[in-house]
Amino acid sequence: MKEYVSLARRNPIKFISKSSPKFFYGNEELFCLTPELGEDIHNPAFIAHFKDIIDYRTRKFYRERLEKRLKEIEGV
Repeated sequence: MKEYVSLARRNPIKFISKSSPKFFYGNEELFCLTPELGEDIHNPAFIAHFKDIIDYRTRKFYRERLEKRLKEIEGV
């Protein structure tokens, strides 16, 4: 069980950090916005926009995952 929890924590951080290094950095223990964004973290517009981005990427991830599984099922 610990292995799966560790994977779940590592992979999103790893891939978000790689895909957007101008905005994020981190490791297994820490995940942060870059210091350049520090001034914006209390801005309500930034917070709303950031949440919207996370929600979009979450939906996209699950949609692509579902589509992949459906293709696997249809191909069997």
